[in-house]
Amino acid sequence: MDVLDAADGVAVAQGGFSEAVYAGLKKSSVRFIVTRSAGYENYDLEKLRSSGIRFCNVPSYSPTSIAEFAFATALAINRRIPQFARRAREGDFR
Repeated sequence: MDVLDAADGVAVAQGGFSEAVYAGLKKSSVRFIVTRSAGYENYDLEKLRSSGIRFCNVPSYSPTSIAEFAFATALAINRRIPQFARRAREGDFR
């Protein structure tokens, strides 16, 4: 957990923390955690509070952003962009 010693805050995408992470956070300089998701049921807010760490989530998402993401994903799948990107990373330019 040495990386946490230099951090005031942490941004997380999803999931939760193991007991080892909670223990590391308690000893660290981290005082703020933000999740880029609306849900927070995977986080033990009481453990964070008792460690003096504030927690914040995204209370709601923009319906427009969700629609744009869905449309872009559908286009990417239809045009097989993920497959072509993988092939390009592998150097397969056939």
